Amino acid sequence: LYVADLGNTRVQIFSLNQPSTGGTTAVFKVVEPNKIYVDDNDDNTEPTIYIAVFVGNRVEKWTKGATHGVQIGDECRSCSG
Repeated sequence: LYVADLGNTRVQIFSLNQPSTGGTTAVFKVVEPNKIYVDDNDDNTEPTIYIAVFVGNRVEKWTKGATHGVQIGDECRSCSG
């Protein structure tokens, strides 16, 4: 289970098989992650995480080991959906 942790500027992973254990940080230092999409269909490699970032109204692409996200498309100031 992937969780966008808005207050702590990170995305965490929690195991559904071990609910009593803490989460693992998958992405850190992302300012106000709002929504996430996880694409795990990349040739059996680690998943790619797409994060809707509230500040800046943009989507960032994060891959395993990345220290910063790559902006996808332009900023969107009046978007919905």
